[in-house]
Amino acid sequence: LVHTLRSDSQLKAALGQVGGEWPMVVTLSSDLTPVGVEAQVDTLRVVQVAPEVFYEYIPETCVNLAFLDADQSVKVFAGSAPGKTMCAHKKSAVATTSCCNSGGSAMKIFCKYSGERVTYATNEDRCSDLGMETCGASVTSVDDSDCEGQVKYNQGSPKNNHHQWTSGSCTVKIKVRLDTMVALVHEPEIPGSVVKYVQNSVGNMNYFHVPWPTDDFQGDELFPNVDNECGEGTCLLQDDDTCLCEVAIANTQGFSSDAGVTQEGLLNTLKIGAFDPATLKNDSGADLYEAGAAVAGVSDITVYHTVASGNAYSE
Repeated sequence: LVHTLRSDSQLKAALGQVGGEWPMVVTLSSDLTPVGVEAQVDTLRVVQVAPEVFYEYIPETCVNLAFLDADQSVKVFAGSAPGKTMCAHKKSAVATTSCCNSGGSAMKIFCKYSGERVTYATNEDRCSDLGMETCGASVTSVDDSDCEGQVKYNQGSPKNNHHQWTSGSCTVKIKVRLDTMVALVHEPEIPGSVVKYVQNSVGNMNYFHVPWPTDDFQGDELFPNVDNECGEGTCLLQDDDTCLCEVAIANTQGFSSDAGVTQEGLLNTLKIGAFDPATLKNDSGADLYEAGAAVAGVSDITVYHTVASGNAYSE
C-alpha cells in the first residue's frame, strides 16, 4: 500500500517538516506537478517521505451513488479465480491492473505499487500497452507474481480486499422488504460466488430507506411487496418474502435556464453537493468551469458553466 516518494517530488517537499516536526495533517493549497510513478497512477494511498514517516491520502468527502448506470457497471472479483464477485463503476479507482492475453482467461496482475487501484479506463490503457486486454467475465487463474499480495479476499474486513477488473457485465437490482427498506443485489456475468454484502440472500443485511410514492387518499407508501404480488408481477417474489426488482436509472436536467434559480429552487431540486468548481481541471490543467453572468434578480447565487459555453445550461 506504500509508495516511497522521490527526492525531487513536490509532494514530498509539501509533506516536509515544519520547525523540525512532522505535521500530523497537511492540506495541499495548490496543484503539484507529479514526477515518476506519481504521474502514472490514478491515486496514491500511502506515501513514505522518510524512514518510519508515512502519510495517508484522505480524499475530500464525496457522494457515491448506490445505483450504477448499466453501461458503467462491470464485474470485478477478489481472491483467486473465480473469486468473490460484485459490480463496480468504471470511473472509480477500486481494482488493480489485471490483463489477459487476447481471448485468454489466465489473468496477470500488474501494479506501480503494492495495493494500487486504478479505474477501468486506466486498466484498458495499461493492458493495451502490454499487448494484452482486460480479461473477460470467465477467469480461470490469477498470477500476482509481479505484484505480490494482490490476490486477497477477507470477508471480515472488506476494505482490505483487492479486486481485479474484468470486462464482464454486471447488473444492480434491489430487494424490497415488507418495511419498505431496500438492499442492493449485484448480478455479475458468470457470478460464481457473489460478495455476501450484495448477494440475493438473507446474509445481505445492508438495507436502507428510499422515498416511495404515496397513496393520494390514505398516504400509505406504494411499493412492491408480498401482499400486492410484488407490484402485480413487476418484481419477483423471493423465498424470504422480499421482492427482487430491476432498476432503471433516469438522468434529468435540473435547470435549463436562469428561471427558477433561487436558493429555495436549488435546494428543492438539487440533492447532492459538489466540489468547488475552481478545483476541477481538465487533463491539461485548465479550468473546466467559469462563473457565468449574474442571475437576474438574484444577488447571492453564482452559477458556473462549462468554459466557453456562453452561459448555456448543459445536460
